[in-house]
Amino acid sequence: MRATWEALKQSLVRSVGTLGAKSQFEELKKGWKSLARFSDAEALLAYLNGPAGDLDEKDAVYAALVHVVQGRRDDAGLAAAVIWLGLWPALDAIYRRRQRDFFGEPEALVSELGARMTAVIHGADLRRVHRVAATLVRNVERDVREERKRAWAEQRRRAELPRESDHDPEDDDWT
Repeated sequence: MRATWEALKQSLVRSVGTLGAKSQFEELKKGWKSLARFSDAEALLAYLNGPAGDLDEKDAVYAALVHVVQGRRDDAGLAAAVIWLGLWPALDAIYRRRQRDFFGEPEALVSELGARMTAVIHGADLRRVHRVAATLVRNVERDVREERKRAWAEQRRRAELPRESDHDPEDDDWT
């Protein structure tokens, strides 16, 4: 069931490790002070996923990456991949919690997480956000949950009721 989810992670890891990504990261470092001290995207990810580090500094990194993605620059794909991989432990936790809601539909869960994560990154108003990483993760989980509730409500609304002609009076227990 996790194969699609893990395949997404491996795809993101490969995209961050390409030669093109390395040159894009060098350009990103020139424009964003919070990224300047990292040698490459892999070093940045090790820092973001590590237990050590200042939360304010990590927040500045995520804010810079969100700005890049929202600016729709050439390096937006790299910035989005780094955000995804930096938040992967939290996104994986969401995936594990929501599997019960998408039982038998693992691809639908991966798709929903992808859609919600992309929307949250593009829609984040960084002027109103204090902790970027926490806000992104919480909003993704909330949006996945709410979208699933809407889908269930729509399924209930569209459920076919039995027709009168399908009813067999002998099946009634209270005759």
